[in-house]
Amino acid sequence: MTRFLLFFLILSLPLAAQQAGQENGLDSNPALFTMFLARAAAGYDGPAAPDAHPARAGLIARIQSRHPASLDALKTFFAQHLGRTEESDQAQYVSFALSITGPPDFAFRYEPQELAPDVQKLVGLEKLLRTFWSEAGLAEQWKNAAPVYDQVLDEYHSPVTQSIFQVNAYLRNPTSGYLGRRFQVFVDITGPPGLMQSRSFKDDYFVVVTPAGNSMAKVDESVAAQVPEIRHAYLHYVLDPLVIKFAEIVNQKISLEDISEGIEALPVMYRQDFGLLTTESLIKAVEARLAPASEREHMVDTALHQGYILTPYFAEALPAYEKQQQSMRLYAADLFGQIDVEKETSRLAHVKFDAPPPQEKAAAPPPQLKPGEQALSDAESLSFDKKYDKAKEAFEHVLQLPDTGGLHARAYFGLGRIAVLQKDPELGEKLFQKTLDEKPDAVTESWTKLYLGRLAAAAGEDQQAVAFYRAAAAVDGGSPKAKAEAEKLIASPDAGRPR
Repeated sequence: MTRFLLFFLILSLPLAAQQAGQENGLDSNPALFTMFLARAAAGYDGPAAPDAHPARAGLIARIQSRHPASLDALKTFFAQHLGRTEESDQAQYVSFALSITGPPDFAFRYEPQELAPDVQKLVGLEKLLRTFWSEAGLAEQWKNAAPVYDQVLDEYHSPVTQSIFQVNAYLRNPTSGYLGRRFQVFVDITGPPGLMQSRSFKDDYFVVVTPAGNSMAKVDESVAAQVPEIRHAYLHYVLDPLVIKFAEIVNQKISLEDISEGIEALPVMYRQDFGLLTTESLIKAVEARLAPASEREHMVDTALHQGYILTPYFAEALPAYEKQQQSMRLYAADLFGQIDVEKETSRLAHVKFDAPPPQEKAAAPPPQLKPGEQALSDAESLSFDKKYDKAKEAFEHVLQLPDTGGLHARAYFGLGRIAVLQKDPELGEKLFQKTLDEKPDAVTESWTKLYLGRLAAAAGEDQQAVAFYRAAAAVDGGSPKAKAEAEKLIASPDAGRPR
């Protein structure tokens, strides 16, 4: 994918400092692409959302048409790891995707003890994603989607860059934070429309956004609405370290926390952490100073009534900062030190804070499979767990149900695979031939022909084996893994024989 780097006013730095700088920018991310498509293909996060990017539906449909076996395992995994609310359910998978590398390894980027708690609960998902990437043909889809991503990234590039420049100019920030840290915005078209989430892991600060809108005009509107939130995240990236650096000064004002603890409109994390509340109050004050003069008073008043109790102080103190020459990094100690606890307590005594927001929606129940699909999924799960006798009964049950969506072909394939594993090649061959008679989907067809080739090789029928291998490799839309294995065996048909 094309990368759009944000040049955060670093041109005045010495060359050595530029070279030691961060990987700050606006980009796409194959791990997020894989995770979002896995969720959507499994029926989560509004796969049929009308305001999604038009390319999303096509990507989901192509995955589902291949019937990747790993999708059933993913459905089970997602159902077993539902979050408490819709937001928390989505959020844990965004965190997970940001904690792993891209394909084909999907390995963790951090040490086990460094993983966020919501990520630790999902350990094991990386193995499913590796298989899903291969079976769903995502390498090709990722490559084909590049022009679409470049177009959407271009919509974000100019407004995001301008907003970052604006913050750096106001804070007199010569670089995007501190050397060794990274601020990265990832844009994706396959996630739930209008998603906007931020994460801070070690020295990395990530923002993940998906546009909403099925036309470029609507995408433009979505981008315009999200840019202020991206700027807000960048302010956190720059200002959070200052509150930590001067924590001793900030904690001298912590008696104000007695007031914030009783504000029901305030999110719990701000009621329980005075440092976070201080940062958020400062950010809202800076945003007000960056807004047109006619809007500033209203923005400060709104923040105050929401419970960000230090916003009025910072809004009054920032004009003095603007008149002097120091950067915010150097001025912050004075800014925090000049908070007058008695004055602020008096200011807050008569404030009527907002009512608490409505409760978040509970997480949606797992998508319901049709009876035949559920029965097939159960049978395949038993087979993968090596519970072959129970799996055979389950596949036989599927064959008694109406054949919708190629269910019978996949059931015969499942029975054939078990027969081979249980050392009955003659039965396996008959069941695989029956699979082909039922006109299976492309993925099942490619694997079936590969198995038939292996059985032929085991019987010493090298020419027949090569014919099956070539047929498996030639299936349009077949499994990439089956194709790769078939191509390897074409040159050496006896490799399919038992050792």
